Amino acid sequence: MGQFRLMPEKGKLYQAKVTYPDGSEKSVKLPPVLESGYVLSVYNNTETDTVLVRIIANPSVLEKGSQTVSLIAQSGGSVSYASSMPIGKAQTSLSIPAKDLPSGITQFTLFSSTGDPMNERIIFIQNNDQMDVKLSTAKKVYAAKEKVEIDVSAASANGAPISGNFSVSVVSEEAVPVDEAKENTIFSQILLSSDIKGYIEKPSYYFNNPTEETKSNLDLLMLTQGYRRFVWKDITAGKPFQPAFKAEKLTTNVTGRLLSLGEKPIARRKDNIDK
Repeated sequence: MGQFRLMPEKGKLYQAKVTYPDGSEKSVKLPPVLESGYVLSVYNNTETDTVLVRIIANPSVLEKGSQTVSLIAQSGGSVSYASSMPIGKAQTSLSIPAKDLPSGITQFTLFSSTGDPMNERIIFIQNNDQMDVKLSTAKKVYAAKEKVEIDVSAASANGAPISGNFSVSVVSEEAVPVDEAKENTIFSQILLSSDIKGYIEKPSYYFNNPTEETKSNLDLLMLTQGYRRFVWKDITAGKPFQPAFKAEKLTTNVTGRLLSLGEKPIARRKDNIDK
């Protein structure tokens, strides 16, 4: 994954020429250049724990006079930020505290004054709000079939104790080698994999040991695989969603024999069975 800057010119068409490791090539046409419009830039500044949003309007937009646009941020179907703002200059900036946004993927959409979606950008919010779980045992080496007792302590990010239900699986890393960076955990599945399309090679790489490098690569993942699965215009127009497959009707039929306590058949008896 990577990124580069491109300043498109009016009247020109662009394409990306991709060379794969096996030497094969593929050309991908880029969207045509628009003469008028906005650029939406969203930057997650981890040093200041703020999300910086920049809205850039080109000169042809400003020639029409001051306009009002709306910015909506949502995560998991819930709106976490909404604001309307006048656009009267080339660049308009605003900052949003990261703590005001939930951990996970947040989608920013810029709407025109008539409610038409114009730009979209998704980012990943990685707040320090995960549960801190610690395991400890009385000793490091046990004999075969020896009883092992494990002490489990769970606390919130601020150190407050947490109660809950936990499950533990034990495997031999010699028999089943584990690369935690490649594993798909409950954490990475709920916050990441389930909300973007495409295959993620190392889902836990972004969470096991978060660094500035992993956070930068996570943002590249948002840019490469983060385009949404639905069309805004269908939603704003009230167009009903048509699923690709109809919901299955689940029916369960149970057959058998009804016996008395003495295991003798009971004839012509019908009973309701709770399912």
